[in-house]
Amino acid sequence: IMNKKLVAAIDFGNDKLSIAIAYKNMDNSLELIDFWSKPLVDVSRNGILQNPNNVLMEINYYFQQAEQANNIKIGTYYFGLEPHTLRSDIQAVACRSNGDIATSIKQLEDEIAHNYAVDNRRVLLNKMLSLTQGANVQGDFLSVSVADRVKNSIDKITSNLSTERKMKFMVSPMVEADAFLSDIQRQNGVLFIDFGAEVTSFAVYKDGLPRLVSVLPIGGKHVTQDIACRFLIDVDVAERLKVELGVAAAEFVTEDKSYSIKETAVKLSLRELAATIEARLCEMMDFIVRDIDDRGLGSAYETIVIAGGASNMQYLPELLGKQTDREIVRLSHNILQHDNKFLDNTLLMAMLKQIDEDCKGIVVQRPVEQPIVQHHSTTPKQEPKARRKSFWDKFSGMQGMFDEDSEKSL
Repeated sequence: IMNKKLVAAIDFGNDKLSIAIAYKNMDNSLELIDFWSKPLVDVSRNGILQNPNNVLMEINYYFQQAEQANNIKIGTYYFGLEPHTLRSDIQAVACRSNGDIATSIKQLEDEIAHNYAVDNRRVLLNKMLSLTQGANVQGDFLSVSVADRVKNSIDKITSNLSTERKMKFMVSPMVEADAFLSDIQRQNGVLFIDFGAEVTSFAVYKDGLPRLVSVLPIGGKHVTQDIACRFLIDVDVAERLKVELGVAAAEFVTEDKSYSIKETAVKLSLRELAATIEARLCEMMDFIVRDIDDRGLGSAYETIVIAGGASNMQYLPELLGKQTDREIVRLSHNILQHDNKFLDNTLLMAMLKQIDEDCKGIVVQRPVEQPIVQHHSTTPKQEPKARRKSFWDKFSGMQGMFDEDSEKSL
């Protein structure tokens, strides 16, 4: 245990909260301690957590269960972040060279940290891409940013969920690409796409470094809504149809079928169902390719790696390969297991792999109470003199009203 790091991560899915805790060994292999996934209503919207205070109760409950069962203390945990306004830009900053490259890099990092991104967007993180030395030192950074209102929401979430434990975030899909893509893929050029429920995030890597990170506000939920509108059925029925009968490309479907679900007969053409799914998936891919081309990165990637729920849909690689003329690869990785629990959440596994710090908390030992010794004396006990009341005594009972700590959190 002494040579192992404790790592903890959470994922706010579209309709559930998932939590994973593991030990990371010296060779970076993982040992799953525990994993929970609980359905919740309106956990996130457009990649942003809703009602963080309500979710905090659930997080603390599961963490406390793990702490008691495994005799551990969790001090820090991470959550995956992919808000719908997330995007990236490359910015350059410079400073005078003083001969100490470490000091110059620190100056560049401080300078870029205080910069606003394009269109006055708020910066989430900066990653240095290149460094040029001379009379001046110039650094090129990938600045990942979000809309101002979204950054305020993220700050609120981080503040509300950092109570007895510190909460930090990692940006999807960068954390997934860094965790699961090979060095050769990142070097040669790769487009990584994570098809989520409400949003689809993607990143382009070239020469081993991220060149573009962005989030498209369309996901599997919108495919389900298309099916519900097309066939005039409930959303839950449409989701079952998508999962059980849906395929990504209509050209691979030849038969029609009468499908019954929840005692409701749904007469549909499987080819028409596939065509509905295909139309939305092609639209999503068009948006992604257009965004990449607009940044001048159309030739930066040779392979497309897909992950997320929709990536498992039948014939999706064939559809995307035909649409982009690129090699399509489904992401594959080992599944972590603890007792009868299996962790196959891509984002959670990526975060556990990429967390560098030890998330152990400091256990504060309570002082041992000393017994009270009664001393008997023959000297009569004198009562303390009464203190004269001052002007400020009228405000007794209002202690702390001017202290910042007494303010309610957002």
